[in-house]
Amino acid sequence: MNLFPCIAAFFIGWSVSAQGAATPSISCDAPSYDFGTRLNTEEIPHTFIITNKGTAPLIISRIRGGCGCTRHELARSTIPPGESTTLGVRLTIRGHIGPKNASIYLHSNDPAEPVYQCHISGIAAAELDIVPQSVNISIPSDITNLQSRINICNRTGTPLNPTNLLTSNTFCQAQLVTNVPGRDYAILIKILTNGITMSTQGSIRLATDHPRYPLLEIPISVTVVRDISAYPPTVVMKEARAQQQAESRYIIVKSSNNQPFTVKKVQAIPPVIPVGIQSIKPDWVRLRIGPLLPSTSMTGIVIRIHTDHLDQPILDVPFDVSR
Repeated sequence: MNLFPCIAAFFIGWSVSAQGAATPSISCDAPSYDFGTRLNTEEIPHTFIITNKGTAPLIISRIRGGCGCTRHELARSTIPPGESTTLGVRLTIRGHIGPKNASIYLHSNDPAEPVYQCHISGIAAAELDIVPQSVNISIPSDITNLQSRINICNRTGTPLNPTNLLTSNTFCQAQLVTNVPGRDYAILIKILTNGITMSTQGSIRLATDHPRYPLLEIPISVTVVRDISAYPPTVVMKEARAQQQAESRYIIVKSSNNQPFTVKKVQAIPPVIPVGIQSIKPDWVRLRIGPLLPSTSMTGIVIRIHTDHLDQPILDVPFDVSR
């Protein structure tokens, strides 16, 4: 008996059977969703349609989010061939500003793609957008005047109308520009650098008629870049409470061009707080203020640093105490 035709027929039948084995296949017509620009007080809902394009039931055994900002709900975990189900997703963007991306991963019995990814993205915008939220400028001491700009965009349902614009300092001027009444404004700032003798801080204050945003305050910090600078440029301590332990603060005095220098003497003016040199390096020196119990009576003291630098023999660092 010739067995070859029988064996050949067996392998041909096995091959056809293997090729035609039923398998599930997970699919989504739109696996990525862009929600555009939305207020960061919202939750973003979206529904993905998950389809089984295979020939065997698709079983979704697990769903996980890429972060804790998403919640999800699958209508059913077993999907027959050719049928679909819904994956409901809610993305929280509360408190977030800027681009937001989140992924949802579906684990299934699809042999070709056991982990399937759906993606949701967009931009979260603040109700009241202030850009920048603070103005920080470093300027060379030989520059005269500089300009900066603050943009204010109101996305609430209530118009915002400025009623007063003030600066808490004398080193800058501010001008309000109305782009869209009630919605879009700009504050043009002119830094009067010729009136700055040391690094300083202040703020721009904009009063409005908006019930939730009656006062907008934007901090301004100007650091004068000198041959020798102090970091921080101003030392601020909180007033001591009863039975509080004495505290210390530190100042780094550094050369802007990494050139060696020497601190010859450090003193407080008036001399009511302890100040001394803690460590010395070729291009920087660390000073220690304290230990002391800060009192508001110490406000206005200046830490005076004497150096051997020909162009900058004295560097003053203000010392203040806040309540």
